[in-house]
Amino acid sequence: MAHLDPADPAERRLRADQAVMTARNVLAASPGVLFIALILGAGALIWTDLLTVALWLTAMLGALAWTVVAARRIRAAAGSADRVLVKAPWFIAAISLRATCLASIPMVMWVDGSADNHIILIAVLVSSAAVNTVVTAPFRPALISTAIYCLGGVALCATQGGAYLIGIPLFLALGFMMKGLSDNVFGIAAAMLKLRQSETELIDKLHAANRTKSEFLANMSHELRTPLNAVIGFSDVMRQQLLGPVGSKTYLSYAEDIHVSGNHLLTLINQILDLSKLEAGKVELNESEFCLREVVDDAQRIIALRAEDGGVTLVNEVPRETILRADVTALRQVALNVAMNAVKFTAPGGHVSATTALLPDGRYCVKVTDTGCGIRAEDIERVFEPFGQGRHDIAAKENGTGLGLPIVRSLMRAHGGDAFIESTLGEGTTVFLTLPTERVVKFSGRLMIAA
Repeated sequence: MAHLDPADPAERRLRADQAVMTARNVLAASPGVLFIALILGAGALIWTDLLTVALWLTAMLGALAWTVVAARRIRAAAGSADRVLVKAPWFIAAISLRATCLASIPMVMWVDGSADNHIILIAVLVSSAAVNTVVTAPFRPALISTAIYCLGGVALCATQGGAYLIGIPLFLALGFMMKGLSDNVFGIAAAMLKLRQSETELIDKLHAANRTKSEFLANMSHELRTPLNAVIGFSDVMRQQLLGPVGSKTYLSYAEDIHVSGNHLLTLINQILDLSKLEAGKVELNESEFCLREVVDDAQRIIALRAEDGGVTLVNEVPRETILRADVTALRQVALNVAMNAVKFTAPGGHVSATTALLPDGRYCVKVTDTGCGIRAEDIERVFEPFGQGRHDIAAKENGTGLGLPIVRSLMRAHGGDAFIESTLGEGTTVFLTLPTERVVKFSGRLMIAA
């Protein structure tokens, strides 16, 4: 009884899982048992009268039906260990009754002097014991049904006497052998279920930790933004000398540094919060129809001064009147992050261009190509990881956050698309921003198949 009602919660969960596993095994084996019962009933008519066969078959089918019902109830209660363990005694009783019906067949259908009859019936006992052991091994209380087969064989040999007495130690040996087999299967099943429990608990802890992280970031972002905006605002007043000249150029330089650093920190906080929301799946897309070229134009205008200072030419080759259905704010952020990255790592005299294409698999994509320093092959996936950056000389000089491209990929995947990179070190990089074709409402111009 302690096996069916352990006090330890973890042990109760394990016992319930073992019962559910056995119930699923029983349900999977039941069609085969039904087939065997029908074949045995039909074959028994050779040796036994119709009434005896009919009575046995009725009892056997009734026991099988009860077993199936009990197994289904165990499976249906799988979410609650207490409910499973309450139903377990009835499940064990049903399996035991089914085993008794099968084990009784030699007693009911035995024909003296018929060697064929004896061989078939003893083979049924032995094979039923072996199959039943494997089916019920995960749940130790259910193994009592295997003992019924072995005891049935012992009883048969004892009643027949003579040469059949040698079968008594053989059936006892079979019982011990089945017990050893069941112990091994039970150990494997228990280990597997414990591993699954540990995995479930770990996943729950990870989810809880992720929720805590998201709440922490949301709270901290609010607490940090308020004073940070004040720092940025006051430093901007100082660096522009709006309230009068600053007495020392050094102080003016410090104000400029404070302003730049404050903006960088604010950008980092915003990006961390954005990425946290994306990872938690809390970002809801506000979809509408918009012109893709205008979104790219907006990004180009924002970074135009940065590109001009760096001697980089910006080219927008996105066809006019290309209309998409998506979250325009999210795609503006994508366009700005990708364009900013391209300009940042392109040397003076280079250019950054945006165009559209169809991939060989039919997906619509926006290609952003630069003539910059490129990315090492081993670093391409790293740049899509939070705070991941490629290892090259220009990157070492830039003060990036390492969050722009992870946000880009997350936003594209939220739209059912993706973001990936092709790059050659020293020659340039192409970022592919893909979208499902159903998001393309209208496009003008001819879409070229991307190489």
